[in-house]
Amino acid sequence: MSVPTPNSDNIVAVIVTYYPDVNFIDRVAAILPQVAQIIIVDNTSSGRLADIQQRLSSFDRIHWILNPQNFGVAKALNQGIGWAKKKGYPWVLTFDQDSLPCRDMVDRLKQVYEQLNDPEKIAVIGSNYVEPNSGRVYYASRMHPKKLWVEQKTVVTSGSLMPIGLFDKIGTFREDFFIDNVDIEYCLRARRSGYKNILVVEPLLKHAIGNPKAHHMFSLSWFKTYTSHYAPFRWYFIIRNRLILVGEYLLIDPFWAAHHFIHFIGFIVKGILFEEDKREKLRCVWLGVIDAITGNRHIWPPK
Repeated sequence: MSVPTPNSDNIVAVIVTYYPDVNFIDRVAAILPQVAQIIIVDNTSSGRLADIQQRLSSFDRIHWILNPQNFGVAKALNQGIGWAKKKGYPWVLTFDQDSLPCRDMVDRLKQVYEQLNDPEKIAVIGSNYVEPNSGRVYYASRMHPKKLWVEQKTVVTSGSLMPIGLFDKIGTFREDFFIDNVDIEYCLRARRSGYKNILVVEPLLKHAIGNPKAHHMFSLSWFKTYTSHYAPFRWYFIIRNRLILVGEYLLIDPFWAAHHFIHFIGFIVKGILFEEDKREKLRCVWLGVIDAITGNRHIWPPK
């Protein structure tokens, strides 16, 4: 698969939104100078969105796809990628609505791409990020201080640069996953097909997973852990989709499956210890486990 070197003239940014806040405008303004087009795929309709649309109307090179209901992250990404493909663009750069890239993000992604020995085997070039409230870095660069990039099994959606042509070979994002683990599933599928996922070591954007908060275990100031404080319905998709992936990759990559099953247990325990809505979250855990086992694929968890 031969694709041109990524640059600001051949990359389309796809941003999926769901009730974006007013600061979304500043994030769009930070992305726009670095790409050829921005596709905003919105999964809600509201007065707030109309205001944001009006305020962004003065920006060139922005295209909106307005869904009549929440179709989920996976389908929205596929819609944006489909638009970019029809227009003949070779690259897509995906963002969450709360992500803020650095000013030279695309230049750094390009620099990494140009140093790859086998660029045709790359599925995703992911971006390291800083969690804005805590200052925590997603990937500790001290582990590889002299490397521009490291190979990873999976990377997060936001800040991921992907060749559009590869979607024809391995498929697009899995829409029955709706929202959670969509990026993980795609990365694992790419690896299974013989491609690589890499992560740029230097943080290239500010990004948060959920609404992370620090908690001190046993009232000890030095014993700190973080939980994401997702809404209960997100627990359903996190639990269901992660268990599906653990089952699918148990024999293919048992180390990954075991590691993420342990992470799955830790996620539940920490959430129940430190977060609110414990009863509803436990209900969503139960529903997620049952649906993962039985093969049900609800858009929203049933009542």
